[in-house]
Amino acid sequence: MQIVFTTLAIFSLIAAVTVVIYNVSSAVPLALALSFIFPFIALIHAKWTRSTKGIALILFGVFWSSVFADGLKQLLLNRELFTQYSGIFMLLQSLAIYSCAGAGGGVLASYADQFSKDGERADIKLIDNSGKFKHLSKQIESLRKRFTIVLWFLSIILAIQLLLFLN
Repeated sequence: MQIVFTTLAIFSLIAAVTVVIYNVSSAVPLALALSFIFPFIALIHAKWTRSTKGIALILFGVFWSSVFADGLKQLLLNRELFTQYSGIFMLLQSLAIYSCAGAGGGVLASYADQFSKDGERADIKLIDNSGKFKHLSKQIESLRKRFTIVLWFLSIILAIQLLLFLN
């Protein structure tokens, strides 16, 4: 699965640059979105240590929003595509920064939590309550039998009253 996302990530980055260079206006928004989404997913699924993955996610967000998107903006600066899609550029840059910083920061925080001293875990002691559950089960069965008897008794009384009322 990792190889699929990595391959899609590489192709999507190449496709975004190609779409911008060859001025294919209808494909710019999709190419830009996919050029962020596929590499982001590939980084999330990477089999790395938490610290490496967290730093890689943060650096990818900075790279994509600063280098990649700004580089594409420079290619489009003198074309009408830039004015047409400037809002999408800004939206995707914000998405890249915030999602990568959030995901990378979360991964780093979970890594750092392993080394904290204030959250030491207490020893968990298991208590055998199987005897109490057996006793509770017997009580429930006894109540079920009593309830059934009461229901039969009420049904008989109701049947007698119906017979008396119909006569």
